[in-house]
Amino acid sequence: MAEKQWTNIDVGPRKIKPIGQLIKDIRWAAKATVELSNHLEGDVVVDKQDDYCRMMLVGGPVNEEVMQSLDNIYGLFNGQITLATYDSLQENLEKCLKYAKDNPLISDVRKTKEELIEHRNAIKASMDSQKKQQEEFDSNSIEIPEGCMPIYLNKVYDDSDGMTDYYSPHASYGDDLLLAYTKTTRETEALARKVVGAIPSLQGLTFAWHTEKWSGGHGNYLTTGYGIEKADVHGQEKYIAYEICFGYRRKMIPHFEYVGNIDGIGIQTTAPTKVDGISITENDEKDGIEIRFPAKPDQTILAKLKEKGFRWSNFNKCWYIKRTEDNKQFAQGLMA
Repeated sequence: MAEKQWTNIDVGPRKIKPIGQLIKDIRWAAKATVELSNHLEGDVVVDKQDDYCRMMLVGGPVNEEVMQSLDNIYGLFNGQITLATYDSLQENLEKCLKYAKDNPLISDVRKTKEELIEHRNAIKASMDSQKKQQEEFDSNSIEIPEGCMPIYLNKVYDDSDGMTDYYSPHASYGDDLLLAYTKTTRETEALARKVVGAIPSLQGLTFAWHTEKWSGGHGNYLTTGYGIEKADVHGQEKYIAYEICFGYRRKMIPHFEYVGNIDGIGIQTTAPTKVDGISITENDEKDGIEIRFPAKPDQTILAKLKEKGFRWSNFNKCWYIKRTEDNKQFAQGLMA
């Protein structure tokens, strides 16, 4: 309903102001909403009422009865404010405002107890999942020394959509994997290529240097370009690019060929690939291979296990994977 304009005939500015304020308050009160909601406290459903939640968005709900009443008042006084009808107009507007305040719109968003329990369980499941993910990250990641800059492998694909003008050429595929770290903060091509040269699985790839040090840019990085491998992303085949990036995170998951301090200052840059005292068993019931270590293996071994697809069983205290000839050879290759 369109707002109608009142015409002041002969009322002075001091008396016209209260009338204008009343009309404004009525229009405002017509948008007031009382929200009825509920929540669980233990197993008890507790109702809650939020009074007069203002609906400020254009096109939001409006109390049509209040607006019709204001329209009727407008018609009753022909849209004119005069000294002769001033008191009667003010009385009608005050009654309209009182009705609007006493009869706000009601938004009932209360749920049944079953719905509340389901919602609470969903929140708990989400929090448990996030906690588990964080615990897995904490157990799989390593801490980067204070004051050092990580250099990592980022697998990306182009998730841009020309139809919607959505631009995302560096969408991550999987975890960023720590390759090395350095005590310098200079993001140079020479440093990035030095890291590539220290990682056997990257040495045969062709990388190009990119500098995008502007707002919204991707920073300094090496990239292979898309097509180094293919991957299924949400049901779509995507071409993957490898990027060697610089960062400032304090904890990251190491690449299975993680070399540590690329500067080589008293840091072991290669780690043993064989371990004494490990046992390898084949689980016929589950058609799997299980590896047990005498103690927690170093980060390089852990990274290799995870890269290969092994998973940790806290119950059986072993690393396990589906039994294949390739996986058997990998496991046997760890034995000293």
